Amino acid sequence: MKKIFLLVISIIIFGLAYISLTSCNKDEDESPPSNKTVKYELKGNYTGRIFVAFTDQNGSTVNEIVSSLPWNKEITVKSSVIAVGIGGQTSAPYYGAVGQTVTANLYVENQVKQSGTATADTNGVIVLPNLASSLQ
Repeated sequence: MKKIFLLVISIIIFGLAYISLTSCNKDEDESPPSNKTVKYELKGNYTGRIFVAFTDQNGSTVNEIVSSLPWNKEITVKSSVIAVGIGGQTSAPYYGAVGQTVTANLYVENQVKQSGTATADTNGVIVLPNLASSLQ
């Protein structure tokens, strides 16, 4: 009986030691997510106003009217935000001219993650490409 008791106690002690050691190693391997620098950029020759929607530092959508190009917005996004994006279109009645263009760029940590160009239609209306990027 004494041998069985010692065997059970040994298994419990070794089991607890294993759990303790493996959980410590796991914590060391997983670094907490960090904040990211995100930059939205619009450039081109479009002369109309653009209604822009983009992700802010908290992961919410913010709206802004861009009256002239070039335009950019740089923010530090909290680590809890998993993705960011930008999109937009002409803000009526302030249209541009036919054929004018806008290039949109989305940067994460100073690297272009997505880019796209839009051209004003026969009414001077422009619709930006929707750009998005994961932060994970």
